[in-house]
Amino acid sequence: MCGAELMVTTTAEAIAAEAPGAETADAPKGITVVKLSFRAGGASGFHASLKDALAGQAWVASSLAELTDEPVASDGRRATSGGGISTILSTAHESERARDETLQSAFADLDALTAKAKEIVGMAEHLATQLHGGKHAPEHAFRQYLLDLGIDSPVTRDTAGAVFHSELARELCDYLEHYVAQCGGSVALVDAYCLYNRAREFSPVFPSDFAQACRKFADLDLPLRLREYPSGLLVLEDAASADDALVLARVDSYIASFGPLTASDLAAIEDCPLALAEERLWLAERHARVCRDEAVEGVRFYENRFRPVQ
Repeated sequence: MCGAELMVTTTAEAIAAEAPGAETADAPKGITVVKLSFRAGGASGFHASLKDALAGQAWVASSLAELTDEPVASDGRRATSGGGISTILSTAHESERARDETLQSAFADLDALTAKAKEIVGMAEHLATQLHGGKHAPEHAFRQYLLDLGIDSPVTRDTAGAVFHSELARELCDYLEHYVAQCGGSVALVDAYCLYNRAREFSPVFPSDFAQACRKFADLDLPLRLREYPSGLLVLEDAASADDALVLARVDSYIASFGPLTASDLAAIEDCPLALAEERLWLAERHARVCRDEAVEGVRFYENRFRPVQ
């Protein structure tokens, strides 16, 4: 025991007194002591950061990176390298996978919406079948509401086949006849097309098919007519009130009651589109029923007092 070496104990105070800054101090073998001095504060912040670093165990991620020979992110997942063919391929695969997931989600939503729409249409058809032939006023009103909502079975190419345009023309008359009558007997073809397609909802009709079906009104002796004015304006008219003589008679009565008219005045009186009102005034001028005065404020039509004697 007399020749044994005595153990040396190095206290924290002795180490702190040896040097002012952070350095590695002498310590027993196998033990590394780092001395840190905080003269201007910051000890509490350093302690908190040290605790976070110890909790994060960064040395574990470093060991994993060395084993896999690939960069590892702080959350333990593999991180892609900064370049190379592998990075390009990985990015392309990730983009394709994200696109596939988005498309699958979108198609799933569309399938669910379509299934629900078909279910609603089926319920409406069932109700319409039950109400068919009823003579009571409430039942008739409810059936009319169904037709106004456009839930009745629409004509399609699959169901009609070769007679698609003829069947479509009949359906158009059934749906638009009341609307045309409410609008004074004339409706612009564009307005009628928008209204009808809104009612069909999930099976819209192409404009060319719509126009071709409207041209069959006269051949099928239906109560509506498609009329094209010299300017190219297409209008759906009630066959009973679309006669030129009736239009001219109305224009004459308006001028006699209200005086000279502009296209805006006639559109307000008849509650029709401005383009249609202009066409009716030009029609009256071609038949020598009115004469026009072009001024800065617009064109105004007067009664033609020099009309030829018929």
